[in-house]
Amino acid sequence: MPGDEDAELNFSQALQRLEALLGQLESGEVELEEAMELFEQGSALAERCREMLANAEQRLEELAPAEPEDE
Repeated sequence: MPGDEDAELNFSQALQRLEALLGQLESGEVELEEAMELFEQGSALAERCREMLANAEQRLEELAPAEPEDE
């Protein structure tokens, strides 16, 4: 399946790959079928990036105690 190798990318690599896919789509040089595949890969990469950010945020919250709010 196309994009399986994307599952092994770290956040920076996934973001770079996503930007490359976006560049291909924006170029207007791809056929409809290829554009659909690129869009599908991009959507999966964007979701992976969101998940990695959410995991990092959760880890930060666990490592750094919340500061009390001033009332």
